Amino acid sequence: MKRSDPSNVVRLDEHMNGQGLTDRSRSEAILRHCRELASSWLIGALPSVMDNLDDALFDLANRSADNQNRGVYFETMRQVRVKRAGIETEFREFFKQSVRETIERIARGGHTTSLADASSADLGLVDEDAYEETLAVTNMVQKIRASCLQSLYAIERRIAELLTVDELKPEDNPFGPEAMCNAFKDACAQIDADVEVRLIMLKLFDRHVGAEAESLYCDINDYLVSQGVLPEIRHHVKIQPRAPGSDAGAGEVPGSDPAIAVPGAAPTTTAPVQPGAAGGAGAAATPGAAYGTPASGVLLDALRQIMDVSFVNRVAAQPIGQPQRRVINELTHLQHGDSQSVCEELASLDVSGVHTGTVNALRDLKQAS
Repeated sequence: MKRSDPSNVVRLDEHMNGQGLTDRSRSEAILRHCRELASSWLIGALPSVMDNLDDALFDLANRSADNQNRGVYFETMRQVRVKRAGIETEFREFFKQSVRETIERIARGGHTTSLADASSADLGLVDEDAYEETLAVTNMVQKIRASCLQSLYAIERRIAELLTVDELKPEDNPFGPEAMCNAFKDACAQIDADVEVRLIMLKLFDRHVGAEAESLYCDINDYLVSQGVLPEIRHHVKIQPRAPGSDAGAGEVPGSDPAIAVPGAAPTTTAPVQPGAAGGAGAAATPGAAYGTPASGVLLDALRQIMDVSFVNRVAAQPIGQPQRRVINELTHLQHGDSQSVCEELASLDVSGVHTGTVNALRDLKQAS
């Protein structure tokens, strides 16, 4: 794992001493406790990955018809057993180092560069196997982020509060999926294996650690709330101002909550999100998470698709189905101020199925429901 230049490092304690917080040492202690909580959780989840890796390599060796390949699998299995303790130790250290360096980078005002930001020329210089491995990590990070969106958002808001920064981007979250996935990839580099085996390692990590990451993020949020760090999170919905000469009510759903407006309506509105609102698997265990955010986005996306006249003209008339009725029901809930029910219901909504066959879609759906 690449080490940072000491001259460019801003120590966490130095950053805290420069803050205007009433209790700087307490903020530093909270962040350190979160780091230990996360690293302990990850180390506790890692044995299942290593156990299943041993079994997977054994199966590959038994199924291989080539003696040379069989020997390679058995040799890799031997390395995994011998170096297992070292992998677990490096995994913990790499993760904690990543958390520490991310916080220090935030203190300097820097940001993480993702794979998506890399130029095609840069990617062309990467070895094909290394690129395939990096791409697998990127896909795993996106998968974890999508399944833990609400909990991660809450953590980002609370870490930003502790570090006294206005906003923390998802990729700058010190406890985000990038930190754990890259730490595991780097720790496994000590095993001399081909890309096939490395991809198996990452797949097992995704299955046994990534799939359970929501539990970790709920624990971090619970701890931060218990320490009084943003027990209630307010979400700011930013929308574009109306074009000159447009109708005063254009872009708004009649009778809807003013905090949930179609783009092009009113200035930025703030809507409080109460602690404990539900929004998907494990979300109810995350006090104060901003669960109104993803649900509102899903609902607006579905609403835009319903009202997409050009799409309607392409697909012609279709019968009204269950997804459309769900959207109308949730619009009704929002109209009556029941945002928590909307969050619970829309957690599993597939907006790709929300289409209708007439221009007057909203009127027809309302009549059908």
